[in-house]
Amino acid sequence: MADIVGGSGHVAGEYGGYEIMIGDRDKFPWKKVFETLLGCSFDVWVELREGTMTILSKPKPV
Repeated sequence: MADIVGGSGHVAGEYGGYEIMIGDRDKFPWKKVFETLLGCSFDVWVELREGTMTILSKPKPV
């Protein structure tokens, strides 16, 4: 995921998935990130954390 996001944000592991903090909204690869997360059957949320748009994801329960 860090390779997809590149320098347009920061990726950290979270709940067995990812916490992706978006730095540059114009350069952020929105489509590729969501296609990848949803293609892996992850649950995905988008929220503001301390003023930073953040994507949270985790694997769906089995």
